[in-house]
Amino acid sequence: MEYESSLPKNKVKRVYSYSTAWTSQFYFCSLPLRLDSYKSCNFGCKYCFVSHRGGSFRKDCLATADIVAFGKCLNDSCKPTTEDTGLIPECIKHRLPIHFGGMSEPFRHGELDDKITYMLLSILAETGYPTVVSTKSRLPAIEPYFTLLRSMKYVAIQFSFSTLDDDIASKIEPYAPLPSSRLRAMHKLSQAGLWVGCRLQPFIPNISGSISALVEKLAGVGVRHITVEHLKLGLYERRKILTELQQHKGKASIDNYNLSKLKLKGTEYELLSKYKFDTLKSFREETKKHNVTLGIGDNDFHDLGDSPNCCGVGKLPGFENYFRRQITYAIWKRRKDGLINYSLIGNEWAPKHSIRRYINSRCRNKGSPNPPCYTSDDYLRREWNNPNGLHSPTECANVVLAGFQDDAGNLVYRYEPIYKFE
Repeated sequence: MEYESSLPKNKVKRVYSYSTAWTSQFYFCSLPLRLDSYKSCNFGCKYCFVSHRGGSFRKDCLATADIVAFGKCLNDSCKPTTEDTGLIPECIKHRLPIHFGGMSEPFRHGELDDKITYMLLSILAETGYPTVVSTKSRLPAIEPYFTLLRSMKYVAIQFSFSTLDDDIASKIEPYAPLPSSRLRAMHKLSQAGLWVGCRLQPFIPNISGSISALVEKLAGVGVRHITVEHLKLGLYERRKILTELQQHKGKASIDNYNLSKLKLKGTEYELLSKYKFDTLKSFREETKKHNVTLGIGDNDFHDLGDSPNCCGVGKLPGFENYFRRQITYAIWKRRKDGLINYSLIGNEWAPKHSIRRYINSRCRNKGSPNPPCYTSDDYLRREWNNPNGLHSPTECANVVLAGFQDDAGNLVYRYEPIYKFE
């Protein structure tokens, strides 16, 4: 494929330098290698988490991935004789699956003209690279994307919703394609033999709708896996977002989000675990009825999903190399006596190159009083041994400190299931 001749003719403001990156969520995430074709989204979702997570994200800036650079990196890194020269090539050489759309909508309005996503998908298709596509769009089910996706050797498509109600969605996701159009797209793709999943992110009690109706409708269009993640509110956006939701569904709709039911984690508020559990238990009951697997995107309940890969792709052909050197996997591999040691994941693959440039600036360590961190293992060990930190195993509601260290000096934790489905 001649990448240069395929570039769109219309001008863009600049190149998105971090279009392929390592996500700061890697402490609990099995798909930390993300790819974004655009740096901005124009769907206007009222609850958007990206805009309040910091970094240099700008809604008014159209920056796109460098097609030529990505194609060269992917092709060179896939060659067995090529040495990896950095973090991204190292991950690609390991065949770590790519999460396409990890921070921004890949099928934003304008994609039909720009074709950035189409060209990136074409490169991924040529190399047979394992890819999870996350979207709120109907475009994957229309040409030329439908045929291209069907040609990909290893691909999973994950559609995101906050509600299946067109009227509610038109108010809280004003410029996104309606849920009904997404459902039709999912049905067409699943009928064509593609693996289709759903991410209910955010799930908002009293707004997202009846759990039984949600699961039944999603299963009916061929969804194989449902991931649930509750609404999070930015520290400085909480009042604004709740006011927006209240306008569209009334005060009762946001009663669950008064401060007495929230905890502040870093720069985000989220529901206390006890206020999430009944919802998740209902999802467990309904997904079992419809033979759909369940993933839980909330860090405090990753352990209650059907696999340590909350997107549900871990057992699909081509996706075997999902990231395991992380806390969720350690909890899943806990010993029979419930103890959780760092050694459970110590031999799992992790990149040797520094991830420092990709980590949220608030999470970087400047070198004092602790030694500086560079690799993902450096960061993970630091958080593992800080039980009061943002990314400790105690983030899981069913994990507590065991009260001692292992022979290497790492803290040991214990699985004590206060919350369990059965």
